[in-house]
Amino acid sequence: MDTLKDREFIEETFTKVMAHSLMVSLPSKTVVDTFIAYALSRLQLTNSGVGKGGRKLDEQYVYDCIPVFMDWLHAHSKEDEVYVKRHMERA
Repeated sequence: MDTLKDREFIEETFTKVMAHSLMVSLPSKTVVDTFIAYALSRLQLTNSGVGKGGRKLDEQYVYDCIPVFMDWLHAHSKEDEVYVKRHMERA
């Protein structure tokens, strides 16, 4: 399931969406790697019966993962900002 081919497909599709559809620069390698891990984990959960339905890895699946991942990334970055601000005030 988690093969190099799958990882490359997800990265290629994610890159295409960012550059061509959203017209933004590609995020850092860490963000791309985290997205790949998220997409593969979500696919494994849905196909194992834990999540809803069974999905296949295709462009539509990757597209569907992006909004949820972006929300998580935004929330996570806010948590980091609060953490840094709290520690900067103490210094």
